[in-house]
Amino acid sequence: MRTMHAALAEVARHLGLAQILPDADGFAELVVDETLSIFLRRVDEDAIELSARLPEFDGRLSVPVLDALLRWNGRFTGLRFAVESDRNGVVLGRRIDIDTEAADSLPRMVEAFVLAVIDWRRSGAEALLHSVIRHEDTGFASQMSGLRL
Repeated sequence: MRTMHAALAEVARHLGLAQILPDADGFAELVVDETLSIFLRRVDEDAIELSARLPEFDGRLSVPVLDALLRWNGRFTGLRFAVESDRNGVVLGRRIDIDTEAADSLPRMVEAFVLAVIDWRRSGAEALLHSVIRHEDTGFASQMSGLRL
């Protein structure tokens, strides 16, 4: 698969949609059950990025929470957390190399990403936040010097 348009066409075909078109800024949006927005964006010639906001973290970011998210990023491959600088929120993302991936694997990757976002929205975010609180209460919270919110 060589282009974002080909990648989006394959995802649309898999989902039974006529087409998925990016907007002027290069973003395409998939809305799942009218409540979950998954964004697809071309990041360079060979890759697209999937992303979704995790509103469960809104207003709950602290140094220990950011530390836990960074630690999660360091332990797992594929999915990555990022912090939205303009709204102090968290985004879950995944980058996919569309040049090397087979056309039929991309829809499965998008589907797996959607399921991961649903998992994080249902229970993962709350579990991570409770873990941070538990560690803060027992004195094991990590401190990241120099980090300001």
